[in-house]
Amino acid sequence: MLGYLANKKTSSYVVISNDTSHSKFCVWTFLRKIVSDIKENDPLVDKLMIFSDNCAGQFKNKYSMSALGQMEADFSIDIEWNFFASSHGKGAVDGIRGTVKRHVWTAVKGNRNVHIETANDFHKYIVDKVNGVKSFYIDKSEILDNTSFLQIYWQNVLPIPDIQSSHHFRVYDSNHLLVARTSTSLMTKVPVFQDTEEATGSGKQASKTRLRYEDVYSDTDCTSEEDVLPSKKTSSVCCRPIKTQSDVYSGMYVLVEVPSEHVKGRRSTGGKMYRYAAICQGGVDSENYISVMFLRSHGSKEIFIADDEDVKHVSFDNVLGSLPNPSVKPKGLFTILYEFSGDLDVLEK
Repeated sequence: MLGYLANKKTSSYVVISNDTSHSKFCVWTFLRKIVSDIKENDPLVDKLMIFSDNCAGQFKNKYSMSALGQMEADFSIDIEWNFFASSHGKGAVDGIRGTVKRHVWTAVKGNRNVHIETANDFHKYIVDKVNGVKSFYIDKSEILDNTSFLQIYWQNVLPIPDIQSSHHFRVYDSNHLLVARTSTSLMTKVPVFQDTEEATGSGKQASKTRLRYEDVYSDTDCTSEEDVLPSKKTSSVCCRPIKTQSDVYSGMYVLVEVPSEHVKGRRSTGGKMYRYAAICQGGVDSENYISVMFLRSHGSKEIFIADDEDVKHVSFDNVLGSLPNPSVKPKGLFTILYEFSGDLDVLEK
């Protein structure tokens, strides 16, 4: 493993073990060891971004992904896992492995006094002779101890829809992941354990639909009259005011009011203002702007479609408020419909 830390330094890790199974239990044990060391050496580290190849047997599976929530809670660190497209790629970590193996092989071949007979011997030689690489030795007994716990922990783990076509995984909470095709794509919120709310009762129907969802976050309902903006700005669907800039997040549905020059394919017509539903592509930047993707009504003011190419920067002052999450449904192979619970007070060009 190669770690890039906030102080612009890198830390190279290798894990040596006499367990050769390459199982999910090994991966979990090895990763926890490395994360623990990172936190011990720099307690201020608060985010871990993992990049690895796409190997389903070791990394990209429901077991490894479901364990991220527990690891995030144990180490008080935000975790996301990104996968490269190919199943077994070559990267910096392969260079570390190659360097270590070359050192040991050269020593064994050229020095009769060097005897490497066990995995622990291999580890000790790295610690003594190889600079710049931190080595851990994990005996298979430690992995076996973790196996008993993990078999129970993973007993009710759920399949992750379209896992092989998704390359970005982020922890939402201990029972949910946010999954996306890439790190910039809209995210799907999926349950990871059988006893979660989505996996029982009426949630069974939602799980079937979620197989094709491209953007689902936690459900929100406007229940407080104090939080609802005047009907002047929305019709049937309530719209919550956004109190601070820090409340804006990627994937939030908002109602924005913009001048005509922001409208795709239109020129300015005397400064007239239009209202559009939109999806935030990130938070508020240092200049008080937000990148949003506009939604267009599709047959009614309840149903909308997104235009991936119609992304604009709008001022935070032009955001009228947040909208409750719509139902997201596929239409054909390439179109996603966003259906709100009622009419939105949009004024489109």
